[in-house]
Amino acid sequence: RRRHTRYISVTGVQTCALPIFKRSWSNRMFYGGFGHVHQHVRVDNYLKHLTGYSEENFCPDAVGILYVNVPPNSSKLVFVKDGRPDEPVENFEETTWLQPEEGMLVIHSPEVWHGVSKHLADTPRDVFVFDIDYI
Repeated sequence: RRRHTRYISVTGVQTCALPIFKRSWSNRMFYGGFGHVHQHVRVDNYLKHLTGYSEENFCPDAVGILYVNVPPNSSKLVFVKDGRPDEPVENFEETTWLQPEEGMLVIHSPEVWHGVSKHLADTPRDVFVFDIDYI
């Protein structure tokens, strides 16, 4: 989408991308819970049936995670180099750990391998996750 601008000191063309949320979901993690390493580039059989998406139209342009409730001792977001699906983050040597805070928005590429460390808080951790396409 293009919008022409014309002001006293500025004349030009502005380009912008409108985010479209392909799918979104909430995630509540309780004491002892964790998330295996994964990417957001493949669609599983459940999502194929639920959404009608195929492999060709599934991969989003970006993935967003909005942290809503993050108690002390909450799980961490862990980015993994050379990941393998469905393994715990502790199985990998090359990792980057992020301690999220309430209100934090993390946006990453769908190709990035990531998981969630064990949640050690008595109260749950709540996030909203969404796959984003730009038009």
